[in-house]
Amino acid sequence: MTKEEKAIFLLEVYNQEKNRLQTEVLGKKANLLSKKSDPENADFELKKINEYYDLESGRIERRFLRAICALEG
Repeated sequence: MTKEEKAIFLLEVYNQEKNRLQTEVLGKKANLLSKKSDPENADFELKKINEYYDLESGRIERRFLRAICALEG
């Protein structure tokens, strides 16, 4: 497999991981809405979900950046 093919494969997997994360977060948000909890608690839970998304999104990006950089070395 050439470097270009490996890079294309990594980008495809990266996109799959980002889509998986987005689907997971949307599911958590939908579950939160279906609970019909009090608004203050819902705001707190939504903030936690958004923080989780940001953290996991950053982890995914860093992992794939390292993998792509490793192709150069």
